Amino acid sequence: MTKHKAAGMPMDSVESARSWYKAHINIAQRKAEPAGVSAPPTRVAPDSFAGIGMGTVMDPAAVEPADPVETHDAARTRREIAEANLAEMKEAELRGDLIRVSAVKTTLSTVFATTRDTLLQIPSRLAPLLAADTDPANVQNTLHTEIHLALQHLSGASERVGQAESAI
Repeated sequence: MTKHKAAGMPMDSVESARSWYKAHINIAQRKAEPAGVSAPPTRVAPDSFAGIGMGTVMDPAAVEPADPVETHDAARTRREIAEANLAEMKEAELRGDLIRVSAVKTTLSTVFATTRDTLLQIPSRLAPLLAADTDPANVQNTLHTEIHLALQHLSGASERVGQAESAI
């Protein structure tokens, strides 16, 4: 409120403050649902749910249409809100606060696959070494080292997610 007061918002009444706010503050920042836009009409008969919960599809002519009239101001507001949301997402992506899901999926699937392969190769790689070793402490240290090397690759996955996104 202090920031708005400094910008000239009247503080004498709630009504005057609301009208000033509506006139001076960017409408895309509010992200309110535009007036006059309603939900799409339902096409499933509500009384047809029976048995396992399946409904029958009604004839489209039998469904009451929603109010199809959208004012120019409501459409423009909706467009401005969408553009503001896209701009915020791009800004967050540039800051590094937002990343693409496809980059995360690709990187994680690669990391998990290589970790799995590394862990599965441990028995075949170490069997000849461990069979000849009679010292249990030495066997344990060798296994411990190999498992930790495989898990180090997995622990560095978060750094590789950012690298994979910048390559896309």
